[in-house]
Amino acid sequence: MFNFCSKFILPSGLFFSGLFLSPNIFEIFNTFELSMFYGFLPSNILSLISIFPLLGCFVILFIWSQGKGSDLLFKVVAFVTSAFSLVFVSFLVIAFDKQATGFQFLYSAVDLPVFNLSVVLGLDGLGLVFTALTALLIPLCILGFWNSKLFSKEFCISFLVLESLLFLAFFSVDLFFFYIFFESVLIPMFIMVSVWGSRARKIRASYMLFFLH
Repeated sequence: MFNFCSKFILPSGLFFSGLFLSPNIFEIFNTFELSMFYGFLPSNILSLISIFPLLGCFVILFIWSQGKGSDLLFKVVAFVTSAFSLVFVSFLVIAFDKQATGFQFLYSAVDLPVFNLSVVLGLDGLGLVFTALTALLIPLCILGFWNSKLFSKEFCISFLVLESLLFLAFFSVDLFFFYIFFESVLIPMFIMVSVWGSRARKIRASYMLFFLH
């Protein structure tokens, strides 16, 4: 009975509750004026969204270090973390000024005066689309692999690290850091394909990493 609940009822309940609540959340926040909602968001909202999936990784590692938890608990932590990321990105979608041009939510996260570099985060219309797609697809992918026997704590951590790096790539204003974060996405992707993929996929992953990039 417990296995049936963990494999079918729990992921189905999480999926349908998300479908039920998302229209209500958008309806509530659409009642606010755009300017008031924009002022409600902190200035470092992009950096908070970027590092939030890493908090889920630390929670999984902490539970694992205590010798507790199970694969089901790690799946729930990963899904809840990605679901909250989706909610935070929904705030960005609502507060984003569609009439304005250029980057919005600009924030200087890290300054490196020695190298004359600074990590500046911002969001434009194209980055908003890719960010929303990332925030939507990651929890759906976690639910899609819910009943897989290969879904372990390492797989959950790889998914959350991938989400964090994708957010940083889409938020990066500077081309140099966009390149760094975009290429860093290959690391968790390569780990997931090479460790949990089939033999043909492992060979293809090695080819893509070492020859195409």
